[in-house]
Amino acid sequence: MPKHTLLFILLFPIFLFAQTQDIPLPATWVFHKVGEPIWQPAIVPGTVHTDLLRNRRIENPFWGSNERELQALEQGIYEYEGKFNITQKQLSAQNIQLIFEGLDTYSLVKLNEVEILRSNNMFRTFPLSVKKRLKEGENTLFIRFYPAADSGKILAQQNPYRLPEKERIYTRKAQYQYGWDWAPRFVTCGIWKPIRLQCNWALELQDVQFVQDSLSPALAKMTAKLTIFSDTFGTKKVQISDLGNRVSIEKRVALHKGINTITVPFEVKKPHLWFPNGYGEPYLYQFNIKLIDNKKVEDIKSLSWGFRTVEVVQEKDSVGRSFYLKINGIPIFIKGANWIPAESFPTNISFDFKDKSTQIPNIPRLIAAAKEAHFNMLRVWGGGYYEDDRFYKLCDENGILVWQDFMFACAMYPGDSLFLQNVENELIDNIKRLRHHASIALWCGNNEIDEAWHNWGWQKTMNYSPNDSQAIWQDYTHLFQEMIPAMLSEYDPSRYYHPSSPTNGWGRQSAYTEGDVHYWGVWWGLEDYRKYSEKVGRFHSEYGMQALPNYTTILQFTEEKDRKLFSDALKNHQKHPTGFKNLDIYLDRDFPDTKDLRNYIYLTQLLQAEAMRTAIYAHRLAKPYCMGTLYWQLNDCWSGISWSSIDYYGNWKAAHYAIKEAFSPIVPIISERHDSLFVDFVSDKIGITEVSYTIHFQDFGGNNVANQSTTGIVKQLEFNKNRNILAMPIPKNLQRNSFFVQAILTYTENGKSEKSENFHYFAAPKNLKLTKNPKIVMELDKKNPQLLHISANTFVKNAYIYLENTPLHVSENYFDLPANTTKTVELPQDILDIRSLKVLSLNQLLDK
Repeated sequence: MPKHTLLFILLFPIFLFAQTQDIPLPATWVFHKVGEPIWQPAIVPGTVHTDLLRNRRIENPFWGSNERELQALEQGIYEYEGKFNITQKQLSAQNIQLIFEGLDTYSLVKLNEVEILRSNNMFRTFPLSVKKRLKEGENTLFIRFYPAADSGKILAQQNPYRLPEKERIYTRKAQYQYGWDWAPRFVTCGIWKPIRLQCNWALELQDVQFVQDSLSPALAKMTAKLTIFSDTFGTKKVQISDLGNRVSIEKRVALHKGINTITVPFEVKKPHLWFPNGYGEPYLYQFNIKLIDNKKVEDIKSLSWGFRTVEVVQEKDSVGRSFYLKINGIPIFIKGANWIPAESFPTNISFDFKDKSTQIPNIPRLIAAAKEAHFNMLRVWGGGYYEDDRFYKLCDENGILVWQDFMFACAMYPGDSLFLQNVENELIDNIKRLRHHASIALWCGNNEIDEAWHNWGWQKTMNYSPNDSQAIWQDYTHLFQEMIPAMLSEYDPSRYYHPSSPTNGWGRQSAYTEGDVHYWGVWWGLEDYRKYSEKVGRFHSEYGMQALPNYTTILQFTEEKDRKLFSDALKNHQKHPTGFKNLDIYLDRDFPDTKDLRNYIYLTQLLQAEAMRTAIYAHRLAKPYCMGTLYWQLNDCWSGISWSSIDYYGNWKAAHYAIKEAFSPIVPIISERHDSLFVDFVSDKIGITEVSYTIHFQDFGGNNVANQSTTGIVKQLEFNKNRNILAMPIPKNLQRNSFFVQAILTYTENGKSEKSENFHYFAAPKNLKLTKNPKIVMELDKKNPQLLHISANTFVKNAYIYLENTPLHVSENYFDLPANTTKTVELPQDILDIRSLKVLSLNQLLDK
């Protein structure tokens, strides 16, 4: 135990007028590793790794190859202690609960030296009645954390048969922390969510569930299901109102002593609807639910609510079965990405958009980057954790739908009664916590387990007997086809449940005719990324291409000697077993060779951007056959090499710029099919939009060729329909590596002119006959120095504007620039010396 005395002052209760008070526990703790006598300061919420780093007991886990040495930390036992004061007034409460919102993962908890809890689930909330254990004055809270990996190994030995993925599957802990093909292995522990005291004197509003019974433009009919604790019999008043004063209802309810379940119907006239990004305003109502006794507010809860309907439509057709979403009756083409945990150590993130730190992930800025790139959905992947309430609130406010996996991924899981009871409690906690969020469109049972069982060869590699296989599959079906649906039926019956993603494995033809598909023929199968144009399913919920993070990110985990291709530090940040080999195969097909790290980074990012652009255009061009595209992945959990379009420090890769353009509400798509060229316009805008367009056939010197240039034509585009603008044979007398096609369309929205463009080439990038050293001119706008004008005397391919060793985000980057034209981009700040800006282009790397 620490020798010094800790005294923490409890914060004032949030609601001074209420008889229920939520009291945050102290923000200062101490910890140590069992066997070491020195106790040191800790930050709660936090993890052992972040506390050790803050106290300079370990080196930066992300630096170089430190991960390998630090993995031994997972074997330690760690203890935390904090002291806090309780007043006589607080002790007079009828009921006092100590609420642990998140303990990671196996812990023993003592209050004043008496054991009150043994936890075994990172995802659960543990509310404990502790009135009898508290005393006036100083109280001591003690928590001991045991190694999760060791616990998993013990449980694995007790299982009647060996399951894939070893110890991780037995522990209800974020699975990616055991290592993934984009994540390091840091099996950490700690108090990863807040701890608070809840004092209740008489009445407590324990739970609120809103049920949307019906919704029309004229009326929303609702039922509020309230769980109320009362220490006496009596009649009380329930009041439901919204902050906009559009709803106000009161109902007197008779309560008995103990737990009461009360239903209160209410209506909202002419409700504002919640829409996803790009389709309307994500309007949210802010409701207050009050419990009143003799004009005195005994308890109050606030709830944000968006009125909308969500349908997942799966109808048989001539090819197979559709898979798409209708929001408020409107078929929505889903555009977005998979979301992974933004940190290896979940508390080391910021939820403050104004936070100037560039060393930790900033969740609001990541959500803003998704919205800016025209996303309308994020898929919260099942190998991480259920995100913080603030994450879903940001999605609510920004119109980002959420495909929410339960936390199971890429493995079979045990089916014993203790495991299932643990999971059942986890499901109840998280379904009840998240069900009021307008953003959550659907629940999904797991990631890739159904596909893995049928296609990954586990039965053979694990040498299962027929009885073993039958038992393991029965455990699977019980959990994902019986237990989870039953939990949802009770606690959130209105949302669609998808048992497993994908519906079928990408090696089967049915993957492209029904349900959702994870197409990994590109990357895992080493197929050419142009295959994306052929392998088009009904809804793509995973696909992707790797790229290295920006050079400024490499600087964050290397020293000078390691800033070269395939250094030990760089290899340690590539977690895919054949990652560099795969990248080299893809680069060799399409891009020039390089031995320089900076150029290699640049080329992998161009590869990723082109692959993502190709896939997205193919999916959008196939509407309404295909109605969704969620690439793998938006973000990173560390400074690694992965499929992300935004790296750990928030830097956009070339892919995110390309995705932003490809996800534009209206886009021109240029494609080759059967020696012919096609230009199609695709619109996701509701209604009819008039567009003007220009199509150029030019050589790289800026000369028009083929007599096919068209300009000044106005066309009407219909919502969710694609319109062919041009279909022509590709001229045979032209050198395919010497010219390009550019399509530009413009339209007016809210009085503002909008533009979208696309380029098409007839040869691989490495074979294009570009001028090696174009004369590039950059000038700052005289009236607005944050606008940069860039032009060149000849065609520039993939112009990348950057600062030498400093992150720089510009409005457009890695763009193509035709000869004698000017591109204007917005800089994030004033550049005092324009000579500090540099440009790298593909032209410079071609050996021509």
